[in-house]
Amino acid sequence: MNHKNPQPARTEAPPARWRRVVASVTLLTQLWSSTLAAAASWPPPEPIRDQLRQSLRLVDALERSIPKPTLDMMELAFEFEFDVQAAIDFVLDQYAFVPYPGVLRGPDGALITGSGNSWDLSLLLASLIKSIGSDAQVVGGTIAAADAERLLDRVFVPLGRDNEPVSMAPLLAAVRASAPELLQGLEKRLEQSDDPALRVELQRRTSRLAGQIQSQLAAANIKLDDASDASALIEQLQRDYAFVRWRSGPGQVWQEVHPAFGRLAAPKAEPQRYLAAEVPEDLLHRVAVRLSIERLRADGSGRYERVAIMNEFERPTAQLFKNQLTLGVGPLGGNPEQGQVFAAPLLNGRSPAGAQAFSALGLTASASDAASAAGKLFATVGEGMAGVAGQLGGLGTKPEPANKMMPRLTGVLLEARIIAPDGSERNVERRLADLRDRSDAPFPDAASVHVIFDFDIGGNHPQALVHEQLAQQRNSLEASLPLLAWARGTLDLEQLRRIPEFRNLQEPDWLEFERYADAMLPERDANRSAYRSGPMIVTRRTGFDAGAEVQVLADILHNPVTVLERNANGAVRVSAAAAVEQGVRETLLESAMMGKPDGWSGRSPVQVIFDLEALEQHSAARNWSKQARDRAAQDLEQGYVLAAANDTVPHWWRVHRQTGETLGMGALGGQEIAEYIVMVLSAGLASYFFYRSVQSCDKTYSDNPAMADCCIVGNLAMTYGSAGMGAATGGLPTGEAAAWAAHPFAASVGYIMASLQVELAGNFLSDIASSGPIEFVCKAYLDSQ
Repeated sequence: MNHKNPQPARTEAPPARWRRVVASVTLLTQLWSSTLAAAASWPPPEPIRDQLRQSLRLVDALERSIPKPTLDMMELAFEFEFDVQAAIDFVLDQYAFVPYPGVLRGPDGALITGSGNSWDLSLLLASLIKSIGSDAQVVGGTIAAADAERLLDRVFVPLGRDNEPVSMAPLLAAVRASAPELLQGLEKRLEQSDDPALRVELQRRTSRLAGQIQSQLAAANIKLDDASDASALIEQLQRDYAFVRWRSGPGQVWQEVHPAFGRLAAPKAEPQRYLAAEVPEDLLHRVAVRLSIERLRADGSGRYERVAIMNEFERPTAQLFKNQLTLGVGPLGGNPEQGQVFAAPLLNGRSPAGAQAFSALGLTASASDAASAAGKLFATVGEGMAGVAGQLGGLGTKPEPANKMMPRLTGVLLEARIIAPDGSERNVERRLADLRDRSDAPFPDAASVHVIFDFDIGGNHPQALVHEQLAQQRNSLEASLPLLAWARGTLDLEQLRRIPEFRNLQEPDWLEFERYADAMLPERDANRSAYRSGPMIVTRRTGFDAGAEVQVLADILHNPVTVLERNANGAVRVSAAAAVEQGVRETLLESAMMGKPDGWSGRSPVQVIFDLEALEQHSAARNWSKQARDRAAQDLEQGYVLAAANDTVPHWWRVHRQTGETLGMGALGGQEIAEYIVMVLSAGLASYFFYRSVQSCDKTYSDNPAMADCCIVGNLAMTYGSAGMGAATGGLPTGEAAAWAAHPFAASVGYIMASLQVELAGNFLSDIASSGPIEFVCKAYLDSQ
């Protein structure tokens, strides 16, 4: 970015036109379909390697066609020519105000999102000034009520980057020059996403469901406030304010800058505190997570107990933004080609602090002990289990006492705490594996899970997102061939690990959510503005269903949203009714994010549940599972009321009585993909889930080797083509089209890269992709069953 003529930071969204986009085999008939019949040999035959080189040349062309934004403080200092005033002008002119409390985004998060509150904008400006070589301080203070009201009015000013479009023409020109076969399909998708009827359809479905939910609540004498004044928010802005003091060097006069006010007149601020090098804890939004197991006690009581299998992992939210967290449980050692009887937790692909391995009995020991000597697994046992553990050598040789029963693993649980700057907490829990009614479930498959956390705190930088996609897809394309050769037995696991392309493959980011994040929160205008008062936490989790097949679930754990509206008199109000509508919108897009048919549009509420007694009656009448009852009870305990949906399986809309925060929920917390067997490749769990997916494909299509290959290729594309698979195969009018409208560049690149991935892999494994990418054929086949 040049401070005198900054590069625009947002792509030009096509006019928001909406229409149902139908996935079909004929979507791309000319798509890199040379139909090269080849076995999965290693090294790959020359025609396949040449196809890979062509794909990588297209990646290079796309990278050159899209300006890469400068998001590094020191690089920006050079672009500003070390001029402090240029840095100040950059922040005052380009960055918008958002009224959340405390430090949520930090300087880097504010830089990426193009907005922030007074603390984060001040941290951003102070960091830029320090990078230039001058002194800067962030000062916390208070302002008058009149100034806070002026500041609040800035929430209705659009983001600066929204007004500076970037043309799609260079991207289309790059495709035309490097891969003309892709151009027709891409232009068709852009045309389809350019249909205004689709935006109308999204709003129609959202408004209809939100109205039904509020009508059900009103009939149950639970009426949400239509709107309340913003006095509490104004008081927060008065006392939770920050600005910047800077000087060019020692002995120079300190000058004040108030980045939150932009070009408005600066307020009179009363300093209260000066930040040192680190932000104090009482200003930070934080997130803490850990995994626990649940086990049936061995004392005959029929009770369960929990044991943490890792220390709690806690970080400021500002550090987690753009740094996805992965958490999982897998077989100790992670080798799927060997039998395993122990499982252990993983954090970002490594053993976390306090890691405990566990067995099918629910008995635990430190992961290092379990790995070095299997017998030590039973050294650490819970109360009431010591006697049973001591008799393990004689199991099956003598009867158990009547008051004893075998201990047993009954679940794996995720526990999360979302901590606000004032110390208040929101606790979230998910049962990742439920073995209470599955005493014969295979271990460790039934207890294995992989969770990717994404922390959304504001809009993504569109061009930066495109370059993230391209970098990830480059590695994915290069690694896909050895992965598929391993799947077909040409390489064993140790040989695979020696191949550089596989070793260079990093933990894949969940870029599909990145494309949807901005679509979830609509752009603000002169009379309405929605913002997140804390982090939106979304997970993609992969595990085994009751049929021992791999399934994937998208799950929103936390979605705090405040919606401000300005009435005809100019007064700003906080609208709980608008928050309900926003929560419905997010739920519809949550389904679409995983490529799921739009089930939530048809889940109209039919009964309000406001206490545990009503829940017991409703769940018993409809034969809800234990997991569904537990999940709903936890929502009630946290202050929500439930509007149960008219569905054959448990689903409900949970609504917070005071704020209107709304989310569609189910037994698992979100929408699983049932149509696909999906693998996850990550450090530690990579080979395990991949190996199980290959086995499932071979089992499912034992009489059709071509379809087995198709299944494997589809899994590979779903995993590493996640940022474009929905874009390539079509989607919902309430989902995929929204992502295209919010980020046409990112959606277009995702479409291209997913197509390349599928075609390359399909040609490597088989010759069934004669009329288009193999995944299209596979999906069409599976959908018809």
